[in-house]
Amino acid sequence: MRTFFPSHQLPGHPGDPVDGLHPAEQARRPQVSVVTPVFGHCPTVLACLQSVAEQAQVTVEHVVVDCGCDEATFAKILSWRHRITVVPGTARDTFGTAYNRGLQHSHGEVVGFLSGTQAYAHPGVLQAVCESLGTAQVDAIYGDLLGVAQEDLGHVKRALLIGPFSRSRVAWGWAPPLSATFIRRHWCERLNGMSTDLRLAAPYDYLVRLMAQPAFRLNYLNQPLVRHRLRLSWREALHRLAHQPREEWRVMRRHRVGGLGSLAWKNLLRLNHLL
Repeated sequence: MRTFFPSHQLPGHPGDPVDGLHPAEQARRPQVSVVTPVFGHCPTVLACLQSVAEQAQVTVEHVVVDCGCDEATFAKILSWRHRITVVPGTARDTFGTAYNRGLQHSHGEVVGFLSGTQAYAHPGVLQAVCESLGTAQVDAIYGDLLGVAQEDLGHVKRALLIGPFSRSRVAWGWAPPLSATFIRRHWCERLNGMSTDLRLAAPYDYLVRLMAQPAFRLNYLNQPLVRHRLRLSWREALHRLAHQPREEWRVMRRHRVGGLGSLAWKNLLRLNHLL
C-alpha cells in the first residue's frame, strides 16, 4: 500500500479564499500552485519536478497527482516528497478528475497545470507570470511553447507560437495550451473544476468555459513558458487523433463555438505539435 506525504502544512483548507485569512497566514500562502498529474510509466517526471523546483523569486507549491503510476515512476516522485505534495489518484482518472484532485489540495493565489512529460522553459517563468499578472491587472496569462526532442529538453526543434487572444479566435474554436496558462485561483473556484465526462478534451472545455465569462480578462505573454516534447509514441499519437477530435466537437457544440472547419484546423495544428 502506498503512503503519501504532504510537503508542508499550510493554514486553512484546500480551496479556502486567501482574503479570509489573517495577514500572517496569507504571507505563508504560496504565490503559485502547479498541479501535475502523472499517469502510468512516466520516465520524464524528474525533469518536470526539477523545472518547477528551479523557479526563482516566487514561492511555489507543486502538487503531484499519482494516477496509477507504475512502481518505478512512483519511486521517482517519492524521492522528491520533501519538496512536493503527493496526492493519491487512480488509474481510471481522466485529465479532468486528476486536475480536480490536485486543485482541491492546492493553496496558491495563481494556479498552473503542467504534465509530467513537460517542463518549464527556464527558471524565470513563474516570476514573469506573476509580474505580468500584476502589471496587466488580468485574470490569467498564457504564453508560447518550445517544441523539444523527446529525449532532450535542450534540443529545441521549433517554437510553437500561440499568438494574442481575441474573442473572434475563441469563436473559431481556439484556446491557449493549458500548460502555458496561469489562472487566478478565484476563477478556478468559480468554474467548480474541470468536466469529468471528457477523457482528453477536459482542458479545452475548461478554457472555453473560462473565456466565455464576460468579466474574464486574459493576456498573452509573448515568450516561451513551457518545453513540450513533440514526438509521442505512434500508439499514443494515433489514440489522440482518433478520440480527441470527437470530444472537442462535443465541446464546440456544447458552447457554440467553432465548427467542422475549426475542428479540422485544430487537428492539423495538433499534428505539428505531436510529431
